[in-house]
Amino acid sequence: MNLAGPTPDPSTKYDHILVGQKCTGILNGVPSTLASITKYNWSVDGQIFQRWNVAPDQSSANPIYGIGAADQVSPSWYWSDKQLVQTVFCRATVTPPTGQGSPFIIYEKRDVTLDVPTFMCSEPTGAVQVNANYPPIDNSSPGVYCLWAGPGPNRTPPNGIQFNDEVGLTSSQATLYGGTGTWSHLQLITPSRFRTPVGGSPVPAASNGIQGLDGGFPYGGKFSADGKVPPVPDDDGPGTPLQDPSPSAGYQDYKIAGEGYTTYIMYTPPGANSTAVPIAFYNWSWNVEVQIAPTASWTSLDGVTTNGTILPGAAGAIVTFPKWAQIASPSWK
Repeated sequence: MNLAGPTPDPSTKYDHILVGQKCTGILNGVPSTLASITKYNWSVDGQIFQRWNVAPDQSSANPIYGIGAADQVSPSWYWSDKQLVQTVFCRATVTPPTGQGSPFIIYEKRDVTLDVPTFMCSEPTGAVQVNANYPPIDNSSPGVYCLWAGPGPNRTPPNGIQFNDEVGLTSSQATLYGGTGTWSHLQLITPSRFRTPVGGSPVPAASNGIQGLDGGFPYGGKFSADGKVPPVPDDDGPGTPLQDPSPSAGYQDYKIAGEGYTTYIMYTPPGANSTAVPIAFYNWSWNVEVQIAPTASWTSLDGVTTNGTILPGAAGAIVTFPKWAQIASPSWK
């Protein structure tokens, strides 16, 4: 058995492969003049997948796990596991030429050492304010007042939700693979926001409760997986525009009720056929409610830090792929 994709380590003679690098199984060693392989049955240890597409305009994602058709002559897959050593098996039926014997079974296996880059992720921090002159949110224009949890122009700290993360290969790994690869963020959001018109009842956002891709992929920049410190800073600023009350369509209350985010660290190893895999994640959410009198304007709250909170949650290693059912859009019903 041969495997296309793994890199032999000269010091140990073992095959090595990075998570996210393509691997292809090849069974050989049976001369076609003596017999032919008429049936294949491949199996692979660890968590593997076939396809992963995170195009920014993709409205849904559901990665296909497993090896696919295990009876392929040369199947291909990607690992997204954390186990150090994986084993590839193939059970094949060999059929001799007519009249020269009965079919028989052969077994082949090969071990591969799986390498995973180290990572560091920090809990996000930030504050919530009502401000004007922010970048457009929900197709609004600069100058529209917004309920905002994030960095903005001409504002002093706290400076929104800040991430400080890093991913890296060891120097020996970078030498072995001919590079470090890159990493980036992918973020999912489960909206939970409400607004109350003057004299009315709260109106939920149309996408409430449906997990969606936030801002495309990558979310923010793409960085070299060189493991250098200080960590790479990144940030987020969720928000919603505030519409002043009026007799016809004004709103006097806006509420973010535990709107949840999951931020993934996605690693793409070196290699032309490599793909992005999740290696870590953290959860966070924000809560806030702002109200004004039915005849007031949001200008009265400009620059005020509200009673909103940003709640960091669990963080750690992950091998499960992010899934989403929509492109995040906090549009209103």
